Amino acid sequence: MRKRVSMRKFIARNKTLSIGALMVAIVCLVAIFAPVIAPYGYAEASMRDAAKPPSSSHLLGTDQYGRDVLSRVVYGTRLSLLIGIFGQGINICIGVTLGLIAGYFGSRLDDAILGLCNILLCLPVLILAMAVMAVLGPGLMNVFIALGLTNWTYDCRLVRSQTLSIREEEYVSAARATGCSTVRILARHILPNCVGPILVLTTLGMADTILIGAALGFIGLGAQPPQPEWGTMLSQGRDYIRLASWICTFPGLALVFTIMGFNLLGDGLRDLVDPHLRTR
Repeated sequence: MRKRVSMRKFIARNKTLSIGALMVAIVCLVAIFAPVIAPYGYAEASMRDAAKPPSSSHLLGTDQYGRDVLSRVVYGTRLSLLIGIFGQGINICIGVTLGLIAGYFGSRLDDAILGLCNILLCLPVLILAMAVMAVLGPGLMNVFIALGLTNWTYDCRLVRSQTLSIREEEYVSAARATGCSTVRILARHILPNCVGPILVLTTLGMADTILIGAALGFIGLGAQPPQPEWGTMLSQGRDYIRLASWICTFPGLALVFTIMGFNLLGDGLRDLVDPHLRTR
């Protein structure tokens, strides 16, 4: 006989969720307290200290311009989280809105939105983002727009599938019979029941958005120098990888740590919202 596991016990036993939440919490704390943690300003340079290895005065060494690598990695956490939050936020707004419309109204509107999703899914997100950046030009604000306009298809398809099943429930029919408006039905009865899957996809999408933002920075289309963005730091340090490998090693490790944290958190949340996995 299978027994239902309580929420608290399930969270305590879910190591993936715990480790992922801890890693994400560390990243968020570093971003919030960056001015306190960083020993130097991210643009503070001294050519006398250029490309120096890790030491007591510079724990992670200095880059080719004499800037402290630790300080730039710490401040870069802020930019990477901003790219993930704003980029994924735009994705959620577009994807959830179109998914609700497609799933609730159906018919030709559903076919048109689903067809657009299928077209965008045929193209890599990075290629689409590069195309948008080629039109808008490089810059951090344009990165937000490019990532928000090109990576919403998964959210749309998820919300559409959820809406298709929820709209047939009795409480939705009762709300429709009592004269509730379409907007009220979507906002008060259908959307709240999609929050769990949306939260999981948002967490996983944060890692994807941060990685694509770093890729744009690596090819010179993201945040521009002297802004301490991890992808830009990797691009600037690759020419010195033989002589001063620490310039690009530590930004790369920070990027891997952040992406792994969000992926583990997303996997843990997926297990949490799935009632079948909480049954033993």
